[in-house]
Amino acid sequence: VLGDTRLDQLHGLDDRVVRYTVEDRSRDNTDNLVNAVEHIYRSVSQDQSKKIVLIDEAWHLLNDPQGRKAVGKLVREGRDVNACIELVTQNASDFTRSQDGRDILKNLNSYMFFKHQDVATGVSEFFNLSQKEAVELRQLPTGTDLPYSEAIIRGPVNTKLRINALPSEQAILNAGGGR
Repeated sequence: VLGDTRLDQLHGLDDRVVRYTVEDRSRDNTDNLVNAVEHIYRSVSQDQSKKIVLIDEAWHLLNDPQGRKAVGKLVREGRDVNACIELVTQNASDFTRSQDGRDILKNLNSYMFFKHQDVATGVSEFFNLSQKEAVELRQLPTGTDLPYSEAIIRGPVNTKLRINALPSEQAILNAGGGR
């Protein structure tokens, strides 16, 4: 436990997966999240084995100067220790609204965009999205109505990606909000 941030070894995966989660999501946990990212940085820096670090709901960290600093260090130095850093947030503007956030993006190799209701001008400009692409982002299919979602990939290869749901995932989507 890091503050109120819980560390779980996910069993069944040969203890290769470590998950940090916030115990009480109803309060501000930014300091705990920053501490967790700093701990992750120290852990992944210990060896050259390949690893993936995924930070979901990254907006919590991107809205805080210390959070941006910790994420920026992890991103900048992660490649050197074979760490693939994946940052997930619903709004690309969480990155583009600050210089630190834009600097983090400049150190990432590629970007994946799922359906986005509103594409801010600053986002379109930063990612060099055409008007057509901005409209396409608002119309991308999601797994809510179909057995797949689509995303636009920007990076070394610019393409559209289709993500098919597993039957068990589709059953959860079809069942609705209770699960």
